[in-house]
Amino acid sequence: MNRTFITNFFGASLIVFLTIASAAAQENKPPRQKLNPEKSPVRAAYVSSSGIYVALWTAVEKGYFKEYGLTVEPVYTRTVSGIQALISGGVQFIHSACPQIMTARKAGADILLLGATLPYNLYVIASRADITEPKQLAGKRVAINQLGDTTHLSVRFALEKAGVNPDRVTYVQVGGTPERLVALESGSVEAALQSAQSLEVIKRLRMNILVNLFERKLPYCGAGMAASDAFTKANPQTTEAFVRGMVKGNAYTREGNPDDVKGIMAKYMKTDAKDQRLIEAYEFYARRAISRSPDIPVQGLAFIIDELSFRDRTWAGWKPEQFYNSAMIEKLEKQGFLEEVYRQFR
Repeated sequence: MNRTFITNFFGASLIVFLTIASAAAQENKPPRQKLNPEKSPVRAAYVSSSGIYVALWTAVEKGYFKEYGLTVEPVYTRTVSGIQALISGGVQFIHSACPQIMTARKAGADILLLGATLPYNLYVIASRADITEPKQLAGKRVAINQLGDTTHLSVRFALEKAGVNPDRVTYVQVGGTPERLVALESGSVEAALQSAQSLEVIKRLRMNILVNLFERKLPYCGAGMAASDAFTKANPQTTEAFVRGMVKGNAYTREGNPDDVKGIMAKYMKTDAKDQRLIEAYEFYARRAISRSPDIPVQGLAFIIDELSFRDRTWAGWKPEQFYNSAMIEKLEKQGFLEEVYRQFR
């Protein structure tokens, strides 16, 4: 057998092998889903400009919704206004704190969670320099966003775990994270609930951290994605296109070009990409807080229900599955979509 024949034989065999292997890999690779959204464009509300909803911003700016035939207009609003708009049809999706969505659902609104990007409670209680222990907050004022929302529940839980009766504190409804920090700096409150992203800022201001819930990794449901149940049933491909876009936006936020993500955050936070607070927000949300999968931990929903039950016993008996439609996330995970997305960004 001459050398030329051997070379040609093995060369041809290698080509056949690579062709078969490539075909097998293509068979195992989840097919790219072609969707035809029933409704486009749609509007998606988000309720804070602090960086917590960066997955939505990224999905819009990188064109990930459009990859699935969907045009999404992001709308900045307050939580209550956003939920009201969702109920009335003014927006089709909302990216908001889970307790408010769940409260609206319990009150009769046709709203269900589709997923969430934050699986842990990420709050801390910060205080003035002269307050060094949680017990000193009895009879004092604590800044929150709204009564009954994530911030209120988190403060109550943290105080209770620290041995302080949460009913002995005055809760002042101030607004979002930046507004609560201003209230604390000005002295209008003795303490304020802050995101753990603000730890360095709080230290620079020589304030104290009384309780850090984020470092305890408590299962939670933060930054929920929701829509009306009627809308998702009438527009299944629109809903799937939205969730796929959010999954991809979430993945790029975690794994994509840092300067690119910071530029997107700067646009929506209305600041410069080199602003120290933006950089800290990026490092916290993109690198530490945002989950790989937007599935909601059942324990997180159960925690919220338990906390809400302390103020309102009519919550007793409600179950996590009454608030969360996990079918879409489960479908995408089963198809291997999440793994496919993350491979694109490696």
